Amino acid sequence: MSNPTIGSYKWAHVTGGTLRRNERLRLLAQAILLRLTNMSSRGLHKIGMSRAEAARIDLDSIRIPDTLAARDAFELCTEASPVFLINHCLRTYLWGALLAARDELRYDEELFYVAALLHDQGLANAGRQRDDCSCFAAAGAQAAQQFAQRHQWPEPKQQVLADAICLHLNIRVTKHQGMEAHLLHAGASLDVIGSRYKQIHVQNRTHVLNLYPRAGFKAEMARLMKHNATANPASRAHFLVTLGLNRMIRAAPFTE
Repeated sequence: MSNPTIGSYKWAHVTGGTLRRNERLRLLAQAILLRLTNMSSRGLHKIGMSRAEAARIDLDSIRIPDTLAARDAFELCTEASPVFLINHCLRTYLWGALLAARDELRYDEELFYVAALLHDQGLANAGRQRDDCSCFAAAGAQAAQQFAQRHQWPEPKQQVLADAICLHLNIRVTKHQGMEAHLLHAGASLDVIGSRYKQIHVQNRTHVLNLYPRAGFKAEMARLMKHNATANPASRAHFLVTLGLNRMIRAAPFTE
């Protein structure tokens, strides 16, 4: 039987969110490959071989789901999280939706919206994290699946939601791992470290940031990640912080 994908919800059940040595090495290889790819892209940009400037997308074309689950997820997010984290979750949805429009990707709007709103609940409620789980994303995924169960989502949709949230701490998440998981990772990565920042039109960036200000996001997220990494030295959070995540957060192309 093959081992579950690192960072998946099934992986979290097997490992409790703890990275094994060989898994750390695999994630490190992914990080090195991603860094080399980004360096190559920057080189092409300097010599004028990059893609054309990002197209502006009408933000009104991005729908905010108005289902009961969507409204309840928004209420849960706003009740359980500080403002900087609430706005991060809402920006994550909009960044992901803008990138989806750019790349002509189709996705389940309700599922992605709920995933974006709930993806950092494990971080917001780190003090109530289970003793047998060292990963805040896995804890958040479990809570999100229970949320979906209460809303009587079909089991496959529950699984996609849990996987998307659990996977978002990975170095990369492909479309083959789920479109919503891919977009959640893309939107969160853009907001946290500026990944694909220039693929969003400047007017769209300004509009999103005006709607949901960052409210000291860099300093607060770096603090939370450092605290979580220290408390869970075998987790993906610790791996990412050791790899320089907090330095990347501070260097992201946002003022705060």
